[in-house]
Amino acid sequence: MGLTERMHDEKKEKAQQKYRDRKAKQAGNVRPDWKGFVTCELTVEDKKSLREGAMPYEDAWEGLLDVIPEGYKLSISWDDKNETFTASLTAGAGTGDNAGWCLTGRGASFDGAVCSLAYKHFTKLARNWAAGGSAAGVAAVDFG
Repeated sequence: MGLTERMHDEKKEKAQQKYRDRKAKQAGNVRPDWKGFVTCELTVEDKKSLREGAMPYEDAWEGLLDVIPEGYKLSISWDDKNETFTASLTAGAGTGDNAGWCLTGRGASFDGAVCSLAYKHFTKLARNWAAGGSAAGVAAVDFG
């Protein structure tokens, strides 16, 4: 087994242990009430930064995988109507003020959707979605 594979296995085991620890702490927690989708539009400058590599795919993917044990659910799907991929991060119990909200990123490619979502979560909103939320039922499908 090479160094890269060992590093990957160690990171995977660490993430799995964090997940098990988080689940043990959340055993008494209930699912948070649904609050809606976070309104977080990407500006022209944001999109340019993404095209220039501000959020490399490998960093985006690893960053999103790392937040799953914190109580987030990552989903990726294809939107036939708009012909885009949508990556969604739904905040569950244990995610603080983000609990009950869903943040999305869209892209023409799988990688683009993942990078868009990670950029919003880590860079644009700095992991704090509170300022970007909208009430459920009000602009509830306002993707950026």
